[in-house]
Amino acid sequence: MPDEQANYLMLPPRPELAGLIACFWALCAPASAAGVIERLPASGRVELMLHYAGESAQYPADLPGGSPVFQTHRQVNSRVIGVRSQGYCVEHSGPTDFVAVRFKPGGLAAFTNFALEEITDQSSGLIFVFGREGAELEEQIYEAADPIRQLEILEAALLARFNPPQHHQRILHARDLIMQAEGDLAVRWLADEVGLSQRQFNRLFKQIIGIGPKRFSRITRFYRALLYA
Repeated sequence: MPDEQANYLMLPPRPELAGLIACFWALCAPASAAGVIERLPASGRVELMLHYAGESAQYPADLPGGSPVFQTHRQVNSRVIGVRSQGYCVEHSGPTDFVAVRFKPGGLAAFTNFALEEITDQSSGLIFVFGREGAELEEQIYEAADPIRQLEILEAALLARFNPPQHHQRILHARDLIMQAEGDLAVRWLADEVGLSQRQFNRLFKQIIGIGPKRFSRITRFYRALLYA
C-alpha cells in the first residue's frame, strides 16, 4: 500500500444475514493518518473488530483524553464493542490494519449465547462470540491473502455459529418498528404487537439489543435528528 494512502473496503452481507449484519469492512491506513479523533453519536449497533496493527482507544465524547472504554496495545487484538448509549470518540495511533463486522441492533445475539447488555458501553474479547476458537480465527484471518478473503472467512465463521435465541425474531420485529417510526412508539404497544408481556419484552429487548426499548427509542430519535439536521 502507498505510504500516504488509506485503503477502505466495505462489503454487504449475504442475503440471509441482511437482517442481522449491516456490513463487513476493512481498513488499512498509514501512520500519517493516525492521531485524528473521530466523534460519533450513540448507536444501537455492535461491532466486532480484529485489529492487527497500531493502537486505538475509545472514550466518551464528553471526556476527551479521559479513561477509555477500551484501549488496545497488542499487535493482534480483537474486540466486540457493545452498544454505545452515549456519544464517543475514536482515536488511532500508528499504522492501522483491521477487519470488522458491523451488526444491526440485535444482530449479534444470533451468534452468541451471552446477553448483549453485558457489554453495553464496554468491549469484550473475541471469546464473547467464538469462545476458545477465537484465537484460531484471528490467526486464520491474519494469514489470508487479502481483505476480501479475510472478510469471507469472518462471514463463514459467523454462519457456522448461527443460533438465534428464543423470541429473537419478535425483538427484531420490534426493533424494525421503532426504527420505522423514528423512535415514536409506546413500549406497551410494542409489547402487545409482538405478543409478549411488557415485563418479558423489556427483559428480552435488553438481552438481545443491549439496551431497553425506551433508551433505544431515544437513541433512534437522536440519530434521525442528526441525519435531518
